[in-house]
Amino acid sequence: MLPNGFNTVIDFRNISQNKIYVDTNSVDVEIPDLAAPADVRAATTAGALSPVVDATPVAKGVWLLNGRGGANSILFEFADHLTLFEVPTSQAWTRALIEKAQSVVPTKKVTEAIISHHHFDHTGGLRQAIATGLTIIAHKGTEALFREIAARKSTVDPDAIGATPRPLKFRAVDDRLQLKDGSMTVDVYHTVSNSHMAEGVFAYVPEHRLLVQGDFFDVSWEIYWWQDTYMDNVRYRNLEVDRDVPVHGRVLPLKDVLEGIRRQTKTAQDLCAKATAAQFFPPGCPVKMPASVR
Repeated sequence: MLPNGFNTVIDFRNISQNKIYVDTNSVDVEIPDLAAPADVRAATTAGALSPVVDATPVAKGVWLLNGRGGANSILFEFADHLTLFEVPTSQAWTRALIEKAQSVVPTKKVTEAIISHHHFDHTGGLRQAIATGLTIIAHKGTEALFREIAARKSTVDPDAIGATPRPLKFRAVDDRLQLKDGSMTVDVYHTVSNSHMAEGVFAYVPEHRLLVQGDFFDVSWEIYWWQDTYMDNVRYRNLEVDRDVPVHGRVLPLKDVLEGIRRQTKTAQDLCAKATAAQFFPPGCPVKMPASVR
């Protein structure tokens, strides 16, 4: 009895994480020497690098938090508290983000975190945020999932909730939620026209015409599949956007975002054309060039 494949399943909702298929089995044959070379065996293992967070001002009361350790977070300063947009990547990175935010504005506490959508790279620090006592602001459709994540026990390593058990404080977004006081206004909108995150949200800072987003666009992507999603959201909400402030990537003027989408969409079209010529029809093809970037 020889295996046809290997399937790795996460017990959380019985999700298949990886599937490896075996195309050949060989029995009692010579195999190459698989031992690590001597220089590899003798090498010392470098210790894990500690997260390093930089805070770059974007506008009055708005900072981009980025650096060595994870994806970006965005810091908003209100009259009496601080709010983060995204708790990404990991608990260690999110802890460093919160500490950096507190050092940027030491007279105010981080009390809230907006989460754009449920994907692991955007919620890796969710349990750290909960353990710190932050109120989680996200689309109402993610609440059940986030409560499930918060309730689970950490069976591999000690984590923030295990050390500091706290219940999830959740503030739901339906179509729009406005966070506003005398110092700052942030509109949180439900994402439309996006197959990547049906229950996602993004933020808009009207005073500075900033669109703050996770996975609408990343300048480092090679391929873009989502066509008109960026400008569909801008137009649907009647927003006047000058700059894009991303969870992945760097702050860019809107014209550079649209040029990036045009370039990445062209790469997707070329890939679809090659696949079609080979009689392979991957999901997502064909790709239409967005009208906003033609």
